[in-house]
Amino acid sequence: MTRLTIGACVLVAGGFMLFSHCSKQPTSDGREAGITLRFVYDPAGAPRIGKAPGRPSAPAQPFAKRTGQEKVDIVRVMVLDFSAYDSAWQYFESEDYHTFEHARDNWPGDLKYWAEWRKLLGDFFRVVADQALSIEGDYAKGTVTGVVGLNYLCVGMIEGDSIRYWGEGAVMVREGEPAHAAVQVWDMGPYLAWLEVRPYFVPLKNGLSQRFRCTAYYSDDREMDVTRAAVWSVQPDIAGSIDQTGLFLAGLQVTGEAAVLAVFEGDTARAQVAIAPAALLVAEDFETYATGAYPSAAGWEPLAPGVSGGVSRTYAFSGAQSFRQESSPGHPRRDLFPLQRADSLTIQVSVLLQEPNRGAVVGLFNRAAAG
Repeated sequence: MTRLTIGACVLVAGGFMLFSHCSKQPTSDGREAGITLRFVYDPAGAPRIGKAPGRPSAPAQPFAKRTGQEKVDIVRVMVLDFSAYDSAWQYFESEDYHTFEHARDNWPGDLKYWAEWRKLLGDFFRVVADQALSIEGDYAKGTVTGVVGLNYLCVGMIEGDSIRYWGEGAVMVREGEPAHAAVQVWDMGPYLAWLEVRPYFVPLKNGLSQRFRCTAYYSDDREMDVTRAAVWSVQPDIAGSIDQTGLFLAGLQVTGEAAVLAVFEGDTARAQVAIAPAALLVAEDFETYATGAYPSAAGWEPLAPGVSGGVSRTYAFSGAQSFRQESSPGHPRRDLFPLQRADSLTIQVSVLLQEPNRGAVVGLFNRAAAG
């Protein structure tokens, strides 16, 4: 016998698929051997055999028995004599496996209880051991008995009378050698059934915003607003930006379809955004003016003279020219460009400050409403 110590166990959502009646006779001569269990979770290579159809994966959660946290009353391990097969994969490809699947699917109970699994598996395979492990703090300890040859193990973490977590794994036991079984464990409790982002489709113009909401729906009919817990992104990313509250801002220079994505507990939901060009009131790059001239022909008005103001070729964001405004302490420079009234306005302005410790203000001003 080998003492079993299980610590820092990790769970992953999924389903279960076990063993079936074996038409072959076990090759083991009944000699018992100790097996050391190791609960594992490998995101890259986690087995997906028997994963319940349509049941999505969820992030791994720690298995622990702590006050007020995951409550597990008992851990049971069932060991089946699988020695008639050279590997678990050989069994899953056999006719015995399909026979068991049929029996399991037509089982009169709901297979939430260890006794039901014990009865079903006992009808189809020789149960070598059915042992309870004691729980001490965050650890399950005990001994597990197997046979020489291939063993298949079922592990049930039981809360009340129901199985809360289920694990399975195969191990080849060779005479005179220590056996170590890697057991994959699944959370059998409520799981994320689907994720949804609303609104599903939004037509939006350049520079405007839309708030999205992400809702998680669980297998126990709960629904939860996970907008702030989800990870948001936009594809393509040049289409706009979105913050942690689900507020999307459409880009100023792109049009066409974009996807808003929300990721939560390993699942992804999306919404579509159709970005259309906004009505362009004015585009000014100051390229049509002579150097040093004031751009009054476009409608610019000086409100405070400062030191000077006019078109310059010294610096430019696009093209070769810009509007240069110079001020001095006590002599601010202010210029106004009138815009037509509209339901919504988006402005894009590039400002270069040539001297440190100086400021600039760009904004919208309603002259008609000013007192």
